[in-house]
Amino acid sequence: MKKRVLELMRVAPALLALGPVFCQVQSSGKSYAFEFTEVVDSTNGFNSIGSFPAINNHGEVAFRAASNGGTEGIFRAGQALDKLATIESTSDGLSFFGDDVAINPGGVVVFDATTASNSHSIYKGDGRSKILIADSMANGLSRIGVAAPSINASGNVAFSATLAQRGSPVAVFTGNGGPLTTVLSTSATGFSGFQNVAINDRGTIVFSASLRDGSSGVFTASDALVDIVDTNRKPEIASFGDPVINSAGVVADVAFLVVRGAPEIFTGTARRHGPE
Repeated sequence: MKKRVLELMRVAPALLALGPVFCQVQSSGKSYAFEFTEVVDSTNGFNSIGSFPAINNHGEVAFRAASNGGTEGIFRAGQALDKLATIESTSDGLSFFGDDVAINPGGVVVFDATTASNSHSIYKGDGRSKILIADSMANGLSRIGVAAPSINASGNVAFSATLAQRGSPVAVFTGNGGPLTTVLSTSATGFSGFQNVAINDRGTIVFSASLRDGSSGVFTASDALVDIVDTNRKPEIASFGDPVINSAGVVADVAFLVVRGAPEIFTGTARRHGPE
């Protein structure tokens, strides 16, 4: 069994460069089939590729990468290499692109980067034009406190960020190229901090947060604030990861247990209101 696994690990990189392939692994009498389809690799002019690519329903993949010539940027690729598009790069005046990108069904990619004035900014773009969503300097945000953004089909972007104010309050924002809308803030609720957020096509935002009583939970915000799960009701859970949400409003996240520290994946929907 060990030899079979090692052989699969050794041949996989070569197979990935051949396009769609099928592999089968035998384990405990069960057969598992894997299909690998190349999107892009280091033979296409890149010397490094980011760790957190994103994919939409049309199979378009967005990712951060650096080219052999030293140009870093955000790219979008289809399954055919001739569909590779540069969304933004260092040649356009930005630098230090974040790994956490997101892409909507229309192929619009949201990403974060550092501007020439050393401001941390969030943009969305499709390779032809880009729109500024938030700028840490212009919007009064802490430059190092702008979290990974999420985007829905309408192009609305959601993210959390630390404000450059006394006490460093944290807030969840939405934006689409105009003024930012504050959805929640630690200065006005029972929350003490937010992790990365996600937004679905209906505009519902899901987020993991810590509360002032020391507990934590996963919540959604739209017309009302809803508590999906929290450590007060589920004391066997120690903490949560960054959640995601689909168009139907079903939330998925990882929970880390108190006893073993082992992760568990769960899904959930709205149950009751969270803290006011």
